Amino acid sequence: PVGAWTGFNHYITAVLIVNQTPVFLQFDATKVRGNFTHITAQHINIGPKGSLEDRTTLYLISDVPFADALLEDSYGF
Repeated sequence: PVGAWTGFNHYITAVLIVNQTPVFLQFDATKVRGNFTHITAQHINIGPKGSLEDRTTLYLISDVPFADALLEDSYGF
């Protein structure tokens, strides 16, 4: 996590994702585990390691704090 906020009875956590592989990746929200009501990525295409596009930020929104949402079953998204 690189940032976290609360507001309107929700918890928002920003998580930095860095591609450590030599291939382009496309972000797939179905691969994120935890109970999040909304998940979005700053960029859906992530470049290979070492490129200017090799990272993105995920924004994870939940009804409970981030640590608790990670432990819950994923039924909100």
